[in-house]
Amino acid sequence: MVEEIFTDLAPLAEKNNIALESTGDAVMTGSDTLIYRLLYNLTENAIRYNRFDGTVNITVTHKDNQLVITVADTGYGIPEQYRESIFQPFFRVDKS
Repeated sequence: MVEEIFTDLAPLAEKNNIALESTGDAVMTGSDTLIYRLLYNLTENAIRYNRFDGTVNITVTHKDNQLVITVADTGYGIPEQYRESIFQPFFRVDKS
C-alpha cells in the first residue's frame, strides 16, 4: 500500500524534488480504505510542507507484538507553541 501511495503522490513529490523512501514489510489487517486515507494524508502533508530537495520516509515495523508505522520528513517541523493545537479540527499553522 505504501508503494501505491508513493505512486499516487509522485507528481507532487517530483514538483518539489522530494525523495520518497520506505522500509519494512509488516502486514496489518483492517479497512484498506481507512488505512490508505491515513497514510495518504500523512504522506501528502509530509511532501507538501517539506523543503525543496527533501525526503519522506515511511517505516513499517513490528515492536512488542504491535505494528508501528512512522512517517518522517526533512521539513521544518511545527513550532513548539502550535504542537498542541494541531489536534484541533481545521487548525493550520501559519505558512509564513
